[in-house]
Amino acid sequence: MRLAEHTPAGQPARRAARQHPAHSQNSDKPCDTGTPVPELEQLFPQVDFSHVDPVFPDKTSDAGSLYKYNRKAILARAQSVLADLSSRPEKVIAVVSHSAFLRQGVTGYWYFNADYRIFDLTEVKQGEGQDPKYELKQWELTKAGGMGLSWEDAVDVGTYLPEETV
Repeated sequence: MRLAEHTPAGQPARRAARQHPAHSQNSDKPCDTGTPVPELEQLFPQVDFSHVDPVFPDKTSDAGSLYKYNRKAILARAQSVLADLSSRPEKVIAVVSHSAFLRQGVTGYWYFNADYRIFDLTEVKQGEGQDPKYELKQWELTKAGGMGLSWEDAVDVGTYLPEETV
């Protein structure tokens, strides 16, 4: 099946990739914040940004609290991306993100530039009325990263994150 068969005539095909701002870098520094969606839509008309949180790329206001640079927000954001991935129908999903967010919020592992790791995602049941938690178990194959260049030692998720927004 070709993607072109499912797009209106004369329209560029939209990629299957989903842009998800919750996978963004940790801090609210200019180098770690995204570009507003209207600008991205102009630069990349072939990409569907319709599901991107309208708050994006705000990391400082009350509306942008999910994206704030503090331990509570980053760990909550990490669980939200794992919940989102868990709900997907695909058996294999590639996530492109940032090493600090992945290490400090999601996996606990270090990533060399352009490296990858493979994990199995499991849901951990919580008490009644509580949201489930999600955990990752890394494949032995990628303990040093898929290219073999990343550190094997892990840190506890949440390590080195500020308690309060800086």
